[in-house]
Amino acid sequence: MNTALPLTAAQRSIWFAQQLTPEIPYVIAHYAELHGPVDLAVLGDCTRRAHLEFGWGAIRLLDVDGQPHQVVDPTVVDRVPTTDLRDENDPVEAAHRWMHHDRSARTDMYDGSLLTSHILQLGDEHYYWYSRAHHIASDGYAAMMLMSRTAELYVAAVEGREPPDCRVVGPERVIQEDAAYRTSARFVRDRDYWREQGSDLPSVVGLSGRAARSGATARTATGHATRSASSRNATAVTVAAFASYLARMTGSDDVVLSLPVSARTTARLRSSGGCVSNVIPLRLGGIGSGTVRNAVATTEAAVTAALRHQRYRREDIGRDLASGG
Repeated sequence: MNTALPLTAAQRSIWFAQQLTPEIPYVIAHYAELHGPVDLAVLGDCTRRAHLEFGWGAIRLLDVDGQPHQVVDPTVVDRVPTTDLRDENDPVEAAHRWMHHDRSARTDMYDGSLLTSHILQLGDEHYYWYSRAHHIASDGYAAMMLMSRTAELYVAAVEGREPPDCRVVGPERVIQEDAAYRTSARFVRDRDYWREQGSDLPSVVGLSGRAARSGATARTATGHATRSASSRNATAVTVAAFASYLARMTGSDDVVLSLPVSARTTARLRSSGGCVSNVIPLRLGGIGSGTVRNAVATTEAAVTAALRHQRYRREDIGRDLASGG
């Protein structure tokens, strides 16, 4: 019988969020576009093998005495189906419609596999290789790792050689790492840092006078940075630009942004799949009145400091501030 394992702190936050808003699918979905000859059987086998190797691709949730737990259950990892869209009037549009419906559908965390993959065929040598995972089983970092490992397995298979060993850290060790952190001196230092950062926070500002309703539809805007902008710290420049815009538009000099982070601060975590990522507050003082140079420098310093303490959970920060701790 598979051993029931507790959820990590990151997983518990997703579990609670899903309970509060069951209509919102907390999923990580992505696809890779493939052109050229693809051995669909081999790709399917390699995808399934990668799910099993990661361990996180084979977890399912169960209730133990009223509390959510997880087990590694290889039987939930099924074959990778293929949907042929070549007869559609517009296969590309049909594929995007199919993926939108799949990632927007209401999900049940306790109903079987939390990570699935699918192959959509748009042309004789044109495919979308699609994966969807509930956020309790995967984050964006883990999704990239899983896709990279599957590609590694596929290339080795078609070349007739053994693939490199899989070095992914599975659920049991990540749970141990999470528990050890929460009883460590590092946890205390991180807590003290965020308590100091959270003191005397500026007022919440926004570009509209109301909060948006929760929804499953994502809006995407894309663009290209110039070469001169790309040569600098792209993250700091982007964050500084948005923070400065927000400050100027709201008449505020200090703003606090939410910064998504991987929270993988150790070698073990950097080799882990699963749900580890976090969202931390980024406090930017004087960003509204500063020059471009000062805004970028302020942002670089703030991001660097925040990343040193990125494992401390956003929900713990909120709880500390609410309690006055």
